[in-house]
Amino acid sequence: MKVSGNDGISTVVTGSVGYTNSPQNAASKDVKKGEPIKIDISKEGREQYRKSLSAHNQEKMDLGSVKAQKNIIKHLSMDSDFESKFHKEAEMMSAAAKEKGTTMSIQGKAENYFSTYAKMYDEIVQGYEAGTRETYVSEEGGYRKLTKEEELSALDKAFGKIAGDFEKRETVNQNARNIIEEGFKKFAPYRKAKAGSTTTVAEKEIKADSTVAATEQESKETTSNVIEGISKKMINAADLFKAGYGKSDLATLLAGIKVFG
Repeated sequence: MKVSGNDGISTVVTGSVGYTNSPQNAASKDVKKGEPIKIDISKEGREQYRKSLSAHNQEKMDLGSVKAQKNIIKHLSMDSDFESKFHKEAEMMSAAAKEKGTTMSIQGKAENYFSTYAKMYDEIVQGYEAGTRETYVSEEGGYRKLTKEEELSALDKAFGKIAGDFEKRETVNQNARNIIEEGFKKFAPYRKAKAGSTTTVAEKEIKADSTVAATEQESKETTSNVIEGISKKMINAADLFKAGYGKSDLATLLAGIKVFG
């Protein structure tokens, strides 16, 4: 039996209709089992039905919204994410070198940054091609899903900043080392005089100091040459990598590109 309200809300009721007192008129006697009968529903009943439908639909919508929100948050990207990955990888490599009793050279650090860039580039491309990568950014009024091109552009931007900061940091470190070395040289004669060195010993020390100084100067100049323009060399290596990407496997491509090659 189809039940219809004045406001268009309707439902279907199956089964027979029973009466407490049998209808007395002929029209009532002709009503057949299962025939649609129009019945008015009270205003309160209709309102209750509306609330029930609204609550049910809201519950379904909320569940969907919560799942979507969780997925977005899980894949939400921050501007500093790529930079953090570069620094984390650099720290891991430095820690590994320290365990072996060595220290990473400036060249080694630069090569490591480039290698990290290449791996992240490949990870992004492969993720989009497989359809498994989702990255969102927060924008005014909500979130937006990034494209592969946008992520690669963000990676390039982060690598450029990393390379620039690296050159500045190493330049500052080298200048600090130079100042310390100059300080030691300046006060070296006073230390020797105080120690009471003989003329012969003093001459030998001066000669030895001259040899060390020449070696240190040569090393200093070499280091300065390495540091100067190192950010540009790193970015050039990244450009070569992008130009060759996809033409050979990752390992072969990386083996053929060096920051100082």
